[in-house]
Order: sequence, then C-alpha cells, then structure tokens
Amino acid sequence: MAFFRSHILVCVDPECLARGAHDVIDALQDELVDQGLIDEIQVLETSRIGGCKDGPEMIVYPEGVHYLGFNADDVPFIVEEHFLKGRIVEKFREIPKVVVDEELGPLRPKEVRVVLKNCGYIDPTNIEDYLAVDGYQALGKALFEMNPEQVIEEV
Repeated sequence: MAFFRSHILVCVDPECLARGAHDVIDALQDELVDQGLIDEIQVLETSRIGGCKDGPEMIVYPEGVHYLGFNADDVPFIVEEHFLKGRIVEKFREIPKVVVDEELGPLRPKEVRVVLKNCGYIDPTNIEDYLAVDGYQALGKALFEMNPEQVIEEV
C-alpha cells in the first residue's frame, strides 16, 4: 500500500461536476506530475463535502483545508502555493461553519451524519480505508453475534 504525505479529496457531486470538478481533477493530476509530486500527493473523489453550490470544492489532508470557488485554471497556483511553498491559498479557502457536539464532534448546523460520517475522510473506492475506520463491524455483528430475528428487528 502506498503512503502519501497529502490527500486531496475533490467533491464529485452533481453540483460540483457541473462546475468543473472533473476538469479540476485532471488539472490536479497533470500539475502534480509536472511538479514531481504525483508519488507524494493522492487525488481522490468523494461525495458531497458541503459547499457544492459554490463548487468545485476540495479538502486537503492532513491539514483539513477546504478550498472552494476555484476552477481548473487556478490549480497550478494552488499546487505551487500549498504543496510546494506550504502556504494556504486564502483566496479560495473556505472555513466551514461548524457546531461542535461533545459526543459527535464538529457538525454543520443541524446536521448529523450517520451513513455518510466518513464522507470526506476516506476514499469511498478503497476497502482498506473503510476497514481502517472499523467498517463492516455491523456486518460482523449481524453474521456472528445475532440470530436472524435480531437482524430483522435491527433493520
């Protein structure tokens, strides 16, 4: 398994796609190759991050920096500033409005994510990522700890 110093999660929900998310992904891949960073920084697609109406949107980890309202033409500048010079590009930085719940952690106002709690944190196409966040625990419980009636009741 490859290890990367950074991960860029790009929203590919319909609103972001309509605003050029695939062009941004292509531009990111091209620019990372051009700058010799393709083996250090992974670009991933993810579902809705939050600001799709102003998309495209992406989050850079491990910093957790949200970028919003840029396009493919802005990608070389973002890559140079953020990944080569280590500076956050304030022009496109989005600071999400969050509420902190002591049990659930940061949430957008009135939002409680259950099914999508890992959205924006793991690659939805990578089973190892899901296993790393205890994915399939409920399946294991249903298969090995519950009887059929208990499974039906739970569902």
